[in-house]
This record gives sequence, structure tokens and C-alpha cells, in this order.
Amino acid sequence: LESHEQLIHQNFSDDEFICSLILPLAGPTADELTEKENEELPLDLQYLPSNKQRETDRDIQQILLEAILLVC
Repeated sequence: LESHEQLIHQNFSDDEFICSLILPLAGPTADELTEKENEELPLDLQYLPSNKQRETDRDIQQILLEAILLVC
């Protein structure tokens, strides 16, 4: 409950909040996206390093995806 209240009272912009949910699911962008595609992403998701690892736990992936769906 305490962490839920902290999340609600954070001063996240909409982009920052969504990016915080997407970032664990994102991989290295330089390998998968064109420069133009990269530039269209929010700043926090642009040009992720080549050693960026995606979340591997399927349960956490599902929770993140469900949260993204609820927010959108």
C-alpha cells in the first residue's frame, strides 16, 4: 500500500510513467530500429545500449503488459 501511494504521488509525466513500464521490456534499440524509428521514441527509450537486457521473467512481463493496457 505504501509503495502504491508513492507511485500515485510521484510527479511523473505521462511519457515518463509509460516509459518506466516499457523500459524493462525493451531491448537494445540500435540493433532493431532504424535511426528514424529511434528518434520517434520518447527520449528514455532512444538508443538503448547494446548490453540492455529485456526482462526474462514471463510473470513480470505479463504484469508490465497488463499495466500498460490499463494505463492506455
